[in-house]
Amino acid sequence: MRTTSITLSVLVLLLASATGAWAQESRVVQPEELRAAVTERANEVEAEREQLRAILERADVQEVADRQGIDLERIRNGVGTLSASQLQQVMPLVRTIAGDHVGGQVLNISAATLIVVLLLVILLVIVAS
Repeated sequence: MRTTSITLSVLVLLLASATGAWAQESRVVQPEELRAAVTERANEVEAEREQLRAILERADVQEVADRQGIDLERIRNGVGTLSASQLQQVMPLVRTIAGDHVGGQVLNISAATLIVVLLLVILLVIVAS
C-alpha cells in the first residue's frame, strides 16, 4: 500500500510539473505580431508572383510556348488568380528555370522541358480554378 501511495505521489508531481512547464511555454499572440506575420507572407507571395511574371516575359520562355502552341497571354493573365498554395506548387520550377539562365547561357533541352511543364501546370491550375 505504501508503494502504491509513493508511486501515485510521484506520478502526481510529474504531471503537475509537466503542466507548469507547458503553461510557461504557451503564450498569446499579440494582434501586432499576427498582423506582421500576415503582411510578411502576403509580401512573400507577391514577390513570388513577380518572379513568375518575370520568367513569363523572357524571350526563351515565349519561344518555347510558341513552339508548343501554348497561349502565354492566358497564362500571364492567370498569374494574379493563383492562390498562395498554387503558387507554392509552381515556384520550384520557376526557381529552377530562373537559375538555369544565368549569364546569358543558352537553354538546353531539359530547361525547355521545364518551361513547358511550368506553363502547363499554370494553365491547368488556371483552368481548374
